[in-house]
Amino acid sequence: MSAISTLRNYAELMRVANVFTAVSNVWMGMILSTGGLPGWTAVGVTATSVLLYLAGMVLNDLFDVEEDRRERPERPIPSGRVSLSSARLLGWGLLFAGVSAGWFVSRITPTVAPGVISWWLAGLVVAYDIGLKRTTLGPAIMGGCRFMNVLLGLSVGAEHIQWSFLPIDQLILPAIGMGIFVWGVSWFARSEATESNSKLLAMSAFGAMMGLAFIAAMPFVQEQAANRLQIHPYGWIALWIIVAGTVLRRMIVAILQPWPKHVQRAVGYAILSIIVIDAAVCLGFAEPYWALAVLALVAPAMLLSQMFKVT
Repeated sequence: MSAISTLRNYAELMRVANVFTAVSNVWMGMILSTGGLPGWTAVGVTATSVLLYLAGMVLNDLFDVEEDRRERPERPIPSGRVSLSSARLLGWGLLFAGVSAGWFVSRITPTVAPGVISWWLAGLVVAYDIGLKRTTLGPAIMGGCRFMNVLLGLSVGAEHIQWSFLPIDQLILPAIGMGIFVWGVSWFARSEATESNSKLLAMSAFGAMMGLAFIAAMPFVQEQAANRLQIHPYGWIALWIIVAGTVLRRMIVAILQPWPKHVQRAVGYAILSIIVIDAAVCLGFAEPYWALAVLALVAPAMLLSQMFKVT
């Protein structure tokens, strides 16, 4: 097997197109909490998020290998393109490296929160992959991972940390809203490999939209958010109607025609829309060029999504 083929196989295993959504999460958090991307701290936080996300993708396929042999034999591990031993070494190695990067950030910042959050995030990743994803807790854990990922970015600018390590002096509502959005999308994707139930898809889509509504409500429910809003409130509302509408349109197609290709297309678009959501938050609460920096992540994500599956 050539080096290029091997690289492609591992890139497919790690769902590399999706990793940019994890990057946008922590960038949004850092931009909200510090006003930008602060040097080596930003590098460390980005590395932590990327490593833990990639670890989750690899471990997911590692623990699903028997199921994939029946339903998705074309994937890298069941097809034999990546060996079980290599996937095991890669997955656990990425997880360890991610937690180590989190504690590196804690060494160069005044708070231990990044290191602690990296532990929590790693724990959620493992809990999800080893089997909880098949339970009713699965989508909630996936949403919790996204919540923690945004919180990782927010934590580097926190001045007051409670025992729970939540950055209470920052705008944590985007982290909560992102968690709810991903919870809904995860429910939507539960049966993407087979024909889905339209009623369950509709309920899942409603949950995802509630996550976006939660973020959109920030300036109207939190005084700090209202004081920091950089655009007119009507413009802010219009922004979220557009963002939500583009995601919902594809979900409605899948609800009306709940075939695998439509559901997978809606899920893939919703996942990549995470970058747009993060950029929209930055547009509201930071200088416009930071929103553009986050939005620029769409380009490599879309390019790689054409080469590798995102679900």
